[in-house]
Amino acid sequence: NPDIPKDDPEDPAPNDEVEIPADKKPSMTVVKSTEDTTFEKVGDELTYTVVVTNTGNITLKDVVVEDSLVTLTDDMRVESKTEDGILEVGETWTYTYTYEVTQADLDAGKVLNSVTASNPDIPKDDPENPVPTDEVEVTKRPDAEPVMVDPPLKKIVSGDSPSTDGLFKFTLRALSTTAEGITELPMPEGSDGQVKVIEVLGGGEYEFGWITMTVPGIYEYEMVEETTGLENYSYDDSRYIVRYVIEREGDKLVQTTTITRDDGKVVEIPVFENIYTKPETPPVIEKQEPTPKPEPKPEPPVKVVAKEEVKTGDGGIIIPIVALMAASFVLIALTRKNKKQEEAE
Repeated sequence: NPDIPKDDPEDPAPNDEVEIPADKKPSMTVVKSTEDTTFEKVGDELTYTVVVTNTGNITLKDVVVEDSLVTLTDDMRVESKTEDGILEVGETWTYTYTYEVTQADLDAGKVLNSVTASNPDIPKDDPENPVPTDEVEVTKRPDAEPVMVDPPLKKIVSGDSPSTDGLFKFTLRALSTTAEGITELPMPEGSDGQVKVIEVLGGGEYEFGWITMTVPGIYEYEMVEETTGLENYSYDDSRYIVRYVIEREGDKLVQTTTITRDDGKVVEIPVFENIYTKPETPPVIEKQEPTPKPEPKPEPPVKVVAKEEVKTGDGGIIIPIVALMAASFVLIALTRKNKKQEEAE
């Protein structure tokens, strides 16, 4: 009062004070959430949201938010009040980020993600005031019921009618797929790697065998006829691309099939046509027996008539003998000539 002013150092005004300590209650909550409930394959993205709220009655500084999947940075943070890195009373910090599923997650069948928030007022090592934490689990989607396909073909034999059915050979060859994690296309039973060969007798409709599809995607196969070298048949060199689009609908897979010939025409079933041409039968030529040659007629023997000579002593005997010998020589010569002619003929 005027009698005891505040500014009189020789007679200071009486004073007293009482200190009432504040009831400081540092507190935070942290909530992690995601709209993704399942994943199917490596590379699937899961989107998470982390919200940290100051639920105490004091301002919190040096707050550290730690996530088990990713490192949360200041650039990822959205502050509800002042962008100053200080978590004021009633303020929230929001983090939103994506996580890509790994092969380890797929093998484990789940992704477990946890988050914690701490600061010097709420340290990690205080058992009486544990740090706020939250976690969320995303599980692998159950495998869908597989779909099965059986690639068909139709064989036509036209032209003449063969006496027996021909043996024909066809090949189904795997080409490509867009299915995640599939390096080799599924094939029918009995395939040699990525190739299946079947043999058929004559015309009709045939199949390569059932193929089981378990993963969504696009699968392409090639179908051709092989040349087996059958005589009197022409071969069909058409090439078909069989395309299966496998999609998931609920808990099962469904397929759409498109078959395209190499000329771009879309068909219901691959058709291969072979033309049989009956071989011409050569005419039968009757064998003619050779005409027998006539037997040569023997020439009559030459009759030599010796003239009766007048016997005049010894000379009369010599002349008939000489004539007889000459006739013998002529007969022998004729006989030899006839023989040679027979041999020549």
